[in-house]
Amino acid sequence: MTRDHFNAFTLIETLAVIALLGIVGAVFAAALARPAESARFDTVASALLDLDGRARRAALSEGPIVLRVDRDDQAIVVVRASDAPDDTPLMAVTYPSGIEIALSPHNGIEDEGTPIHINAAGRSVDYRIVIRTDRTTIVWDIAGLTGWVSEHEDDR
Repeated sequence: MTRDHFNAFTLIETLAVIALLGIVGAVFAAALARPAESARFDTVASALLDLDGRARRAALSEGPIVLRVDRDDQAIVVVRASDAPDDTPLMAVTYPSGIEIALSPHNGIEDEGTPIHINAAGRSVDYRIVIRTDRTTIVWDIAGLTGWVSEHEDDR
């Protein structure tokens, strides 16, 4: 009587391969998530820099304006200085959850709730924009006279 011998994997070998594939998949998925978060962060940062320039140009044509954070709508909004705070913004940049943005005059007093006033000549006080996520923080100092941006490490 002959016994047929089958070349097959045992249950233990199969489970080991499945576990290894799961680990490799989890590492790969985490590696893919970081560039997506980074791209989202970069998109918001770029839009904020663009908003400053557009706000200054709008002040030249519309008159004095205010740049402020609207935490309810998760947006940085630009409104006419004469308008009530709840009026329709001239322009806005929304930011996704997981990103925190703060504006503050760069006068030594760190009050992140103070709106930035831009006069009819397109000038403002020097101010700071802080963009934070769980992993990244960018701090920009914006020169009120020119809109020049200098980036530096978060010193808080």
